[in-house]
Amino acid sequence: MPNLEREAADGSAKGLATLPRLAMLNLDGAMTDALAASIGQSAEMVALDLGDAAVTDSQLESIVRAPKLQQLTLNGSELTEEGLSALAAASAMSRLTITDLDVDQANFRFSNASGVDLLLTGGRIGSLELGADDAVTTLSLQGIDIGELTVRDCNVLSSISLLEMTADTLMVESCPQLESFFCGYESKISTLQLRNLPRLYLMTIQERANPGELDWSKLPAVRRVSYWAADIDERHMRALTQLPGLVSVDVSGTDLGEEAAAILAQIPTLQQISASGSFQLAALEWLASLPELRSLKLYHHDGVDWTPEQARQLFDHMRELTIF
Repeated sequence: MPNLEREAADGSAKGLATLPRLAMLNLDGAMTDALAASIGQSAEMVALDLGDAAVTDSQLESIVRAPKLQQLTLNGSELTEEGLSALAAASAMSRLTITDLDVDQANFRFSNASGVDLLLTGGRIGSLELGADDAVTTLSLQGIDIGELTVRDCNVLSSISLLEMTADTLMVESCPQLESFFCGYESKISTLQLRNLPRLYLMTIQERANPGELDWSKLPAVRRVSYWAADIDERHMRALTQLPGLVSVDVSGTDLGEEAAAILAQIPTLQQISASGSFQLAALEWLASLPELRSLKLYHHDGVDWTPEQARQLFDHMRELTIF
């Protein structure tokens, strides 16, 4: 019986040859060697989305020969760690999305000096390393399981986003352009190490994400931290005291209590706080001692032992007090 998907793919390969100026292409179906070779010969191809079609090592090598290819989306379930090395030939690449990659070790080498936005969704990677030779500008990981993730000396990396993923160890060190770190929606990390990141400004850990054990050092530029609805405890609050420039903290949506407020009271630079709905009157008294606090959001409900009037009296000196 003929394989209709492959016959259709080979037919697409012949059709591409008649479209020499084709710049964007979305394909849904099987990938064949002939189709991959035809794509690689497309002189004007800029954006290519291969949908769920699994790509082999040799097919990827053919595809990235397209000289102007900037955006590529593919299924990596049949790729090997050796096959990923073909990406170095994609000199115009600016955005790469790979789904369902399943390898023990992964490295990404891009020759585009301007950098590449890298998105990995689904699948598993035993060890992922990004370093000085990897021109990755943004790293996004969604729904993927990673054993060890090491990001070190990435000179163009500006942001990291983690969504519904797991990692045993995540270390980010000496990335001079990194400005934002996001970890959300039930991401689970056993150990999170952030070191020597001179421009990191915004840290977001929220929506039931758990960053595990924290090892933070030399983060002088961090101004804002959001723990909104995160799965955190006093360990994660104590880590905030290691941020000398911190001015804004959001712990709303958590179950943190008086102990967390006492830790916040040890950070004299704080100007804005969105408080936990579990903060009782004693916690508010801790916050009232902060010399620079200018904005405070509180959540009043039947489970707290203070009234809105008590809060207004306690913070009558404050520029902006919001009680929900």
